[in-house]
Amino acid sequence: MRYKSLLAATGLLASGLAFTQPVQAAPTTAAGPTASTCSITLPARIYIGGPTTDLTVKQKQDCIDAGVKQADWRGTQNGDEVTEFIEFLNYSRSTKLTLKDDVAPIGTVIWSGHGAQTAGGDDIPQKSATHAIKYDSWGNVVATKSGSTVSVTAQIGCYVHKENRYVRWPNKTGILQFAEKGSTVWHNLASFKTNSKGEYTVKYQPGKVRQYRLYVYESPSVWWKLTGTKTV
Repeated sequence: MRYKSLLAATGLLASGLAFTQPVQAAPTTAAGPTASTCSITLPARIYIGGPTTDLTVKQKQDCIDAGVKQADWRGTQNGDEVTEFIEFLNYSRSTKLTLKDDVAPIGTVIWSGHGAQTAGGDDIPQKSATHAIKYDSWGNVVATKSGSTVSVTAQIGCYVHKENRYVRWPNKTGILQFAEKGSTVWHNLASFKTNSKGEYTVKYQPGKVRQYRLYVYESPSVWWKLTGTKTV
């Protein structure tokens, strides 16, 4: 995809009898809508969890108000060359951005305007936008009870683009938490690192029914994850 008053000055002077003072009109100049801007809406966080990730990018109201006909932005990262393009053509207000898992720029991407024009050829200033791209993580809690002993197992994984799938994550840090049944107040049960299978198990005797959940820590290339709850 590829992707700017007449001030009439009049005067009236009165001195006894009213009369019109001839006034020279101010010179007129064609002024473009310099106060107008054009900006876009992007998700603050983008999760890569498959071979392709499709996003809908929309123009904000300021682009409509400015009468933008076509515009494009270019995404760069840490001074690298252009990585992605976003383009709006023929008054379109939304477009698709497709990221591929093997070339998606992991980290913060800055989208800078590379041209926005009206049908009359006026250039409209564009606002930059940023978002962060990382791979998706995965977490699961298995909670069982045998007699008075409760066993809670945390399972952690993440998306690996070289395999095009989610895989277990050995030696990954996480926190198992619990809350009393019906409560929204959570407490830490165990901080841990997963074993070679991407798992960690804690066994104890709480003496009551509790809810359990798992928090997976974020890494430089993978987002954090908070799982749903299991009650036992």
